[in-house]
Amino acid sequence: MKSLLQTLVKVSSAIMPLLLASSCVSYHYMTTDIHRDLSFDRTVYAGADSSDLADNGGRGAFMFSVDSLWSISRLEKPFSVVADGENVLMNVSATRHFNSFSEKCFVPVSQEMEGNPLLFPQENVSRKFKWFFTEYRYNAVYAGIDSLPVPLDRYLSPEEQRNFLLKVVVPEGSNGVELYNSLDKINTSFSRWMNANVFTAAYGAIKGFLPPEQLAAAESEKEKVFGSMTKRDMLGWTPEEFCRQFDSLMAGAPFFHEVYVRNSSAIDSAYYESEKVLEYFSLSFENRVNLPGKVVRTDAPVLDDGTPVWKVDCYRLLYGDYELDVVSRETNIWAIVLTFIILAAAIYFLLQSSGILKSKPEQ
Repeated sequence: MKSLLQTLVKVSSAIMPLLLASSCVSYHYMTTDIHRDLSFDRTVYAGADSSDLADNGGRGAFMFSVDSLWSISRLEKPFSVVADGENVLMNVSATRHFNSFSEKCFVPVSQEMEGNPLLFPQENVSRKFKWFFTEYRYNAVYAGIDSLPVPLDRYLSPEEQRNFLLKVVVPEGSNGVELYNSLDKINTSFSRWMNANVFTAAYGAIKGFLPPEQLAAAESEKEKVFGSMTKRDMLGWTPEEFCRQFDSLMAGAPFFHEVYVRNSSAIDSAYYESEKVLEYFSLSFENRVNLPGKVVRTDAPVLDDGTPVWKVDCYRLLYGDYELDVVSRETNIWAIVLTFIILAAAIYFLLQSSGILKSKPEQ
């Protein structure tokens, strides 16, 4: 199993530079402690650099606004978590108490994070009294990402998406080499899909500024240029770079860059609006949820000393909605004691009324 995981990490590392070429990944380690009254405390840990610690108390490490409702502190004993095969140091925390899950938890720290489904899960918790025990259930649903210009289905089958983005299913009898080759093939298609999104966003941003004659010329060259461009690493390209590359691949006289120079501000704005969802991939959470009692059922892939653990990022959301579910039971000791007393009393009166417990007459 270790070798298979190492293989998956190796292949995943090939797509990380593609998706995050212009972003710095922000890892958050989050614990949610749910109380018997269904209120909860949430603590989010992050890694802050020395300058942010000195100037801002570490607030800049969080991808949400740490306002006065949050209590932020620097950890006396920093700890590391493993994220994408690397150790990430957690040295600051932000804690807040919530009366219920109806309260808004996170406010994005920047416009790039507006609409990021990782910050807006649909969370709820319930409690059911069942005499000898009380059952608690936590459920969260992170909405899938379907707003990219090019559907992923055009490049990966549902099975390939599930294996690559959600949970790899190792065919029986496969060895490490076969698994690597299979994932590497999927990775190539995935990379081309990402490039197709960049191409579609950039072409769509400039298309509206082309006069009819140039638009007709661009449309006639589009498929050929697309085929050449998507074999390269396009993520991180600016609209200006896209225009230069398009000009270099056209058979006729180049004009894309000239049009861009005349309309750069509007084209940049249209482009970044259409591909801003790629910024969502710069955020990743490790979620841990603690409920009263003992966990009896969960869909978490990992239980750490009885605590369910999920990793949530936008890769998983490309496959669809991602659900977190856990159920716990807490024994009602008082109910057991009360039941014993009631049963003992009932037995006593039953025996007494039947005469079994009547005292013998004195001689």
